[in-house]
Amino acid sequence: ILYPDYYIIPCGSCEQVISRTKAFRNTNTLHHFEVYGIIDRDFRSEHELEIYKAKNVYAIKVAEIENLFITEEVVRFIASCFGKNENDIFSAIKNYIVKERFEKQIDSQISKSVLYEIKYRLSNSAIDGRNKEEINSSLNDFMSSLRYEDIWKEQNDKFQNALSNDNYKDIIKIFNEKNLSSAIGHYFGIEYIATVISIMSANEENKKKFVSALTSYLPTEIPISLR
Repeated sequence: ILYPDYYIIPCGSCEQVISRTKAFRNTNTLHHFEVYGIIDRDFRSEHELEIYKAKNVYAIKVAEIENLFITEEVVRFIASCFGKNENDIFSAIKNYIVKERFEKQIDSQISKSVLYEIKYRLSNSAIDGRNKEEINSSLNDFMSSLRYEDIWKEQNDKFQNALSNDNYKDIIKIFNEKNLSSAIGHYFGIEYIATVISIMSANEENKKKFVSALTSYLPTEIPISLR
């Protein structure tokens, strides 16, 4: 629905998206396709995402693809479809996401984000050497550069600032929890995700409204049609 001009290939994991996009682009003499990869943001840093951009792999502007269903724009549109007060519905859902879920899970989210960043740096470390001494020296240099307190503070500040600023858009950008969208159906009295997909697929007018609502959450580098 969001990319009607493209042939979409689900890959199963972000790692597969990255590797397959790279493989296709490295064999462009065999085909005429312009290939892009789209991945979840997850706990990835801006530095990591910039590296992927060089490989034509881009992240959506929410932590999980499922979070597109809980953006303010989509929530308000669904509320209007059911004749409900948009402000009341969004306020209730925002309170649930922020206060009942994000605030109560923030310590766990920070810990997971810190662990992800450490693992990412370890997997991309340039530890090298031709003998025991050189390898040991390289390892020590790397461990010295891996400042745990700095990593923890950076991640803690990111999550705490989003919470203290009550910034819903920032929160769903970093809140890595897949079941959020499936937990808000009772605010509408529906099975939420299935109903949203049904509504957005119902006719061309609805498709256009959804594409327009979600454009700001999609990678700007991938051309998108609003036809």
